[in-house]
This record gives sequence, structure tokens and C-alpha cells, in this order.
Amino acid sequence: MNLAENIKTYRKKAGLTQKELAEKTKLSIATIQGYEQEKYLPKAENLRKIAKALGVFDYQIDPSMIKTFNSGVEFEKEWGRLIDETQEKEMLQLMGILNNPGKEEAIRQVKLLTKVPEYQKNNK
Repeated sequence: MNLAENIKTYRKKAGLTQKELAEKTKLSIATIQGYEQEKYLPKAENLRKIAKALGVFDYQIDPSMIKTFNSGVEFEKEWGRLIDETQEKEMLQLMGILNNPGKEEAIRQVKLLTKVPEYQKNNK
């Protein structure tokens, strides 16, 4: 797949319309349409905005971007950021499904998990 197809594919996987992606990235809808129709290529900064809005790495949309990571440490930081944001988004979506007693129980369960050493960040 080419860059235009990748943007469209990841946008659809994220369940976003072109308008919604434009709003999330603060780019115009015409810009998003232009990228998806191969009228022009996004600048690196716009590609990063799109990738972040879609919850993917910029190099997943444009494989040539993989060279932008200068080190494994930089890659790991970016990966950690994406995972944290993805997990946070999933937790919010799941909490939105629950009624108030369910939310209270979920919070109680999470509090219990924070006391288990194997689940604490500093014990990995």
C-alpha cells in the first residue's frame, strides 16, 4: 500500500471520518482529502499529527519514516508513549460502558492491582 492508502486505511480502522481526523489533527479537511487522494504528500510534522490522532506510529503510515528514530532508546520512548495513550483510551472507552456501580467497582479493582508488586511499574 502507498502512503495515501495507509492514511485512509488507518483512519477507517480508527473509526474516523475525514472531517473527524481533520479536527483531531487541526488540519483542514481539504488537506486530509488531498493526502488520501494523492494530490500531495504530508510534511513530516503533519504525518506525525495524523499518526498520533490515529494511534499509530508515523512509520506505519509511511515506512520511510522509520529512519527518523536515532536510537533504540528513542524508539522505546515513542513506543511507550503510544502504548500508554492506547491503554488510556481503551480504559476510558470501557469505563464509558459501565454504570455508576460498575465504575466504582472498576476503580476498586484497579486500586487493588496497584498494591500487587508484580503489576507496579518500578518492579518490572
